[in-house]
Amino acid sequence: MLSKPLEFFVLFALLSSIFLPPINFMGLTLYLTTILSPLIFFIYIIFVRMEVNKFLFLILLICFSVVISSLYSSAIGITSFSIRNYIEVVKYFQFIPYILIIYFFYRLESSVFEKVLNIISVFFIFIFLTQWLDVFGLKRYIVNLYLDSNSNHYDKALESWRVTLTGAGPNEGGAIAVFLYIYNLLKLVDRKNLFYGCNILFLTLSILMTQSRTALLGAIFITFLLLFYVKKVSYIYKFFLLIFLSLVGFYLFYSLEL
Repeated sequence: MLSKPLEFFVLFALLSSIFLPPINFMGLTLYLTTILSPLIFFIYIIFVRMEVNKFLFLILLICFSVVISSLYSSAIGITSFSIRNYIEVVKYFQFIPYILIIYFFYRLESSVFEKVLNIISVFFIFIFLTQWLDVFGLKRYIVNLYLDSNSNHYDKALESWRVTLTGAGPNEGGAIAVFLYIYNLLKLVDRKNLFYGCNILFLTLSILMTQSRTALLGAIFITFLLLFYVKKVSYIYKFFLLIFLSLVGFYLFYSLEL
């Protein structure tokens, strides 16, 4: 059995890649999720009952497919040999310890998830506001933390209003913002707490400022589904909200400068 601190640590390690910057090591870009993966495996061996699940076979199948694809493409001359193709396999292997230990997530109290995701949401919003408003001139420092200087988005992130947030680009940052937006929206519907309402406002603004059409449409679509699922909202409000969000969505979708 895992203690509460260990449960918090494992969940934090898994989700750290969506809000912490990568670390450059010997020419490789590594995330804390990758670095802590061996430690998570050690925790699994020591504290958790050995158990193999179907998700492990799925990851192994993906890794095997990547290796076979790389070998085949090199053999027939489609691509030249590159160690980076095989490093891709490592990116999948890093999740194996988390998948092995995943069963404990089913017995986690909701408060553990909430604490971790609430901390991430606040930190994410801080990064957004710092990058967008260039608070204390920290924009360049934030961009350098999350983006490589050779990135296609590097110059635009420094010179324009378009933000990349904690992602490797605007679309990746927008996807992370949508994930946190969905979490806070679910909590707001369930609890009607001002904390989640404020988070949604800032996260919505962050999605807009990434100017990612995919992220924008995803957020609107999820909002549609959730509001129509909630029975407390009358059909009249749902109808007008549907029309309003559709008009806003279409206007923003075609007016974004990508």
